[in-house]
Amino acid sequence: MTNPPNTLSPDEREALAWTQSARFLTTASQLNQLPPPGLPEIAFVGRSNAGKSTAINTLAATSAPGLRVKTPGRTQHINLFHVGPADAPDALWADLPGYGYAAVARGAKLRWQEVMADYRRTATHCRAS
Repeated sequence: MTNPPNTLSPDEREALAWTQSARFLTTASQLNQLPPPGLPEIAFVGRSNAGKSTAINTLAATSAPGLRVKTPGRTQHINLFHVGPADAPDALWADLPGYGYAAVARGAKLRWQEVMADYRRTATHCRAS
């Protein structure tokens, strides 16, 4: 979008309202802690320190607890957010731990890599509930 906020088209305003409806749902350190499948998931994936959490914060236009990560490269679990109407969300955002160079213990990196590999192998529509 290149239009200033006061000149947004109706479609652009609707898209912004949808992203700004994001609200924290849960944190999971293992796949069996995730909610059962049902809603489409939009996963934010990338290297550590790439700005995945910042992108979610910017899209959601919020600094609410659960959305704001103060230290870059520190997402250590899968953080899920409902998006859409509060009474009937229509999607999930998944903020995933980064891969690569986060300054954490090797054991933690290996655990994250295993969880992320499992997450990728078991797409939402396939994940056992």
